Amino acid sequence: MSSYWDWFEEFRRYMRERIRNIENLFDEISSGLDSTLYLGYNNINPEEPLYRIEDHGDTYVILIDLPAADPNSITVDVFEDHIVIKADIKEEARYEYENSIGRRVWLTSYSTSIRLPSPVDTTTVKADRRNNMLVITVKKK
Repeated sequence: MSSYWDWFEEFRRYMRERIRNIENLFDEISSGLDSTLYLGYNNINPEEPLYRIEDHGDTYVILIDLPAADPNSITVDVFEDHIVIKADIKEEARYEYENSIGRRVWLTSYSTSIRLPSPVDTTTVKADRRNNMLVITVKKK
């Protein structure tokens, strides 16, 4: 008579095999696609950094966490309703976990577009770097 744990382990093995099959099928399908049509999936992709928007009355302060970013590569494009941040990572970061079902992830850059709560004056942008944080201050319209 099998126990609950035996059934659970059997189910886990079954699910791992199904996931491997799906990943193999995905790889097979994606290898035949034109890479310009399929930009959302690749081994070297930008990581979206963590950020926070603070409302300080007449200004917004946006804090963006960019650990290991090359300070010379950071670009900030401010538009009336959003901000685009891009930065290269100093050294490629690779994440893979033992005993897990998943893929390796290589990170070489950060990229994000942050929608602002209300329009801003793009001529008032100030950006400072504090440790691994990028601090952007911009006045509201």
